[in-house]
Amino acid sequence: TLEPSGCVGGVLSLYACDNVSVENCRLYGCGVLGVTASACESVTIRGTRIDDCSSGAVYAYASSDMRLEDCEIIDCGLGKEGPAGSLFFLDRCRGFALVNSEIVGNRAEGLLLSSWCDQVALLGCRVEQNHFQNAVFDIQGRGVTVDKCAFGIRAAERYFAQGSSVNLLSPDGKKLTTEDLDKMELGKAEYAGPVDPVAAQLEKKELENGRVEVRVTNAEELLSAIAPNTTIVLDAGVYDLSTVLDYGGPGGDWYFWTSEFDGYTLQITGVSGLSLVGAGKGETILLADPRYAAVIRFQGCEDVSLKGFTAGHSEAPGFCTGNVLDFVVCENVSVEDCGLFGCGVLGIWGASCTGLIVKDSDIYECANGAAEFSNCSGVSFEGYSIYDCDEGQNYITLYACTMTWNGQTIFDGVQEFSYKEYVGEVR
Repeated sequence: TLEPSGCVGGVLSLYACDNVSVENCRLYGCGVLGVTASACESVTIRGTRIDDCSSGAVYAYASSDMRLEDCEIIDCGLGKEGPAGSLFFLDRCRGFALVNSEIVGNRAEGLLLSSWCDQVALLGCRVEQNHFQNAVFDIQGRGVTVDKCAFGIRAAERYFAQGSSVNLLSPDGKKLTTEDLDKMELGKAEYAGPVDPVAAQLEKKELENGRVEVRVTNAEELLSAIAPNTTIVLDAGVYDLSTVLDYGGPGGDWYFWTSEFDGYTLQITGVSGLSLVGAGKGETILLADPRYAAVIRFQGCEDVSLKGFTAGHSEAPGFCTGNVLDFVVCENVSVEDCGLFGCGVLGIWGASCTGLIVKDSDIYECANGAAEFSNCSGVSFEGYSIYDCDEGQNYITLYACTMTWNGQTIFDGVQEFSYKEYVGEVR
């Protein structure tokens, strides 16, 4: 409803929503934003008008396959009170398209701010009679595809923000100049949606037992290959999960990113029959850079096999509060021939798990001990080594669970180990 003062609420807010359709609607102010979408997938806004919103039209975070088609974005911004933010503010999204739409009479910092997004496109749009205080485009990360658009910008305005790292691109990947944008003619555009170019390039081999085998060579390919009943063979090399384009973004069908104090944890969830097979300890290395994040967390998974790799946090000064491997409500997990190192707090942390077998592996240089298990059953260590944890804390802590160490049953409490030998309970 209309009131003399300003708004701080938006119009339509979507959180963790999939397959959303908004058609032939009007979303109007004085709300600050027409649409806010966080952690959403497959959102289509068609034939809709967004107008008189005080801050901008759309904010999207960690969302994938979001598109606005045949829409009108009109009179957004603060008008006489000063400029708003960018009309479209995208953060860590994959697949955002503004298609065959009109953006007219808005007052804002810019048209589009894209921060570490992939496959963003502006197609068949008319952008005229706006007041952009900073620049039309501010892009950090991968480029934005622009085609069949008409731009009418004021003489004092510029297309590219100072320090913007990537230029705009034509559909064939050519960098677009200011002159190219000025000469571009308006036309009707077709948009088929985003694609996963990494997954499309992966070679998959069907196995006799119904499983699929995929060989990967980098962290991007590793994430794209995560799926049920899949064996992922990791070639020798370093897989730094903190450097992938999707880092902190929308994730995939079987994984997402959990926000931590200084970064994100890769969380694999709900998958059954996943195997990660490296080239051997010290040959295949999985890393995470943030100190508060686990390298990998498995939640609600079953029949998971991890074999032949080393995992830990990248070297940096200071302390960690993240673990190396986390398992939450998982069943039938095996960790074999792996090296788990700090500066993670724990090599392995398990909660409410059943059947967790660790064999012929090592935990070392962790800050608060080797492992901790709570409310778990069927935990077993065979041929395992624990050493060089900080301040001599070569400990495994058990809460409401038992475990076996090379066939010997160990009960609740803080248990101490020396390399491959069980020393006894810490009192």
